[in-house]
Amino acid sequence: MANLEGEAAEWVTILHDEGIPELADPDAFLSGLTARFGDPAQSQWADSSCDPDSFEAKEATKKGEGEVMG
Repeated sequence: MANLEGEAAEWVTILHDEGIPELADPDAFLSGLTARFGDPAQSQWADSSCDPDSFEAKEATKKGEGEVMG
């Protein structure tokens, strides 16, 4: 929780101040965080799919899928 910033940090502070038990359960906390703010990994993967240096792009090129045949 120390890495949260902005609105997410404010949200956690409110939950902590109210003594919400979900803060003690990592799965429940992450579920609530994702429901409220979305899945940051999803946007990270979307960004990497456009990056030619991403793991997926490198693997496709190794397999010949990313090469232009001419």
